[in-house]
Amino acid sequence: MKEDSLLNEKLHLLFEKCIALGFPFSIYRLPETEEIQFVVQSSTEEIFIESLDEIKDKSGFVIAPFHADKEHKLCFIRPDFTDFSFLEKQFTSKKKVKVQERKVLSVQQKTFQKYVEHSMEKIGEKKFDKVVTARVVRYKKPAAFNEINYFLKVCEVYKWSFVSLAFVASKGLWFGASPELLLGYSNKNFTTFSLAGTMPNSNKNAWGEKEREEQEIVTKYIQNIASKIPQSQLKIEGPKTVSAGNVQHLLTTFKIQNASHSNWCKLVNELHPTPAVSGFPKQEAIQFIIENEKTNRSFYTGFLGPVNRNGEINLYVNLRCMEIQEKNLILHVGCGVTHDSDSLKEWKETELKSRTLLNLIE
Repeated sequence: MKEDSLLNEKLHLLFEKCIALGFPFSIYRLPETEEIQFVVQSSTEEIFIESLDEIKDKSGFVIAPFHADKEHKLCFIRPDFTDFSFLEKQFTSKKKVKVQERKVLSVQQKTFQKYVEHSMEKIGEKKFDKVVTARVVRYKKPAAFNEINYFLKVCEVYKWSFVSLAFVASKGLWFGASPELLLGYSNKNFTTFSLAGTMPNSNKNAWGEKEREEQEIVTKYIQNIASKIPQSQLKIEGPKTVSAGNVQHLLTTFKIQNASHSNWCKLVNELHPTPAVSGFPKQEAIQFIIENEKTNRSFYTGFLGPVNRNGEINLYVNLRCMEIQEKNLILHVGCGVTHDSDSLKEWKETELKSRTLLNLIE
């Protein structure tokens, strides 16, 4: 208990110091592990990159948007500090760092259902087979809300998720608890997930045709990419049902064995964004989202995680996430739309997904 109390105290100090100084940082915990890790820069420098190749062999933490453009680029946090010793160092800030906060409005039910129905019309016109629609939930931040306490609570409850707090002053403070691995690398093996289809944990019925179709689209897409890695063996496991908070999904795991580390940037570029967060065909779905979604997703349905730390890569799709602002919490949720969708059911699915984070706030 004493060790837990000391860790809690140090994490609070780390958080407060970095926010005050404007040092980019990330605090994170990998799924089904106990260790809380972090990377902290020693200056206010914000490192934005055009391509993953720029950090191919560098160690650090990367945060990527759903769709990169002039305003939303890949961000890299350099691991100048990875242990608590830096807290004893004296730092002085010459100016107060301004933390940016986006103006984001909640999307109401009627508007979102119209968006889903418009998506279904385009599917009927054969513009694409599937598209992932998303919205935001703007929630008034409780006066007693504490970022580190919340992070530790989510780590305790959602042991199967990648839990993270990431901060870059010009992009704000982002919290996430994602069950979806985009790409992992360890001991010459890559791993990635096909995670799609959603229903409540309380639902004991068999998966419906709509959910199975969603999952199959993502699975075929990833299999096509994974099978092209030279001199490697592909092993596929699933699909199986997995729990993620108050919902469950269909999961297929891909293991690319005896593969070279040098393939990781190419794999990420081809995988992201998967049809699980965009749609299929991918480019047509992405363009539809850009033109029709009310709020730019920014880092939502992008990816994030540590790269080249201890010989490993752990990148996760940025799901179940929110922007933590001074007065509000901006939650991001989405759902996959196919020809079998029902706009009311899709609205209810996004409501259900928002509870993953809200239940632990309330």
